[in-house]
Amino acid sequence: MGSSATDGRRLAALTADFAKAVETCIAKYIDFSGRATRSEYWYFFLFAGVLPMIVLALLVASGAAETPGSSFWEFVAIALALMFLLGVHSPSLPTIVAVFLSPNNFVALMLTVLVVLFALFTLAPGVAVAVRRLHDRDHPWWWWWFFGGIILLWQYCSDGTGGDNQFGPDPLGNSEHDLRRRA
Repeated sequence: MGSSATDGRRLAALTADFAKAVETCIAKYIDFSGRATRSEYWYFFLFAGVLPMIVLALLVASGAAETPGSSFWEFVAIALALMFLLGVHSPSLPTIVAVFLSPNNFVALMLTVLVVLFALFTLAPGVAVAVRRLHDRDHPWWWWWFFGGIILLWQYCSDGTGGDNQFGPDPLGNSEHDLRRRA
């Protein structure tokens, strides 16, 4: 019984963290200064990149939309490969996929249009959080523009710089000042 209560608290904490990360990214939609934690970046990636892809996958799986020529998953694999090779941020992927879908009815068309509008809405916050994530690794903004997917993926997955760096204080509160104050 204690285990399910603990699991419930963990789920509530994750949900709150997810909502807080999305809220922070939307609020800082053109703030390219400062730093972003891994969880802030990846929760926003999930919100802006993965959730719309699920909607598009459901449209194709239900037969409400078709992909050009190949299967939907082959098409998504090609889009993902391009995204990582070109270093394109995740919110652009649903747009790339949605533009090439052929909706078979009005509802599918409207959902596709909503996915594209959602992707456009999340593009600026997505780029901003990606740049702040690079700042957390102590790298300048232009890394987002010039480096491809594998290098960026490594940077997004790695721990941030411990303590303060040139872009600001540690978002996890691990600066020397904070550590001395806690002691």
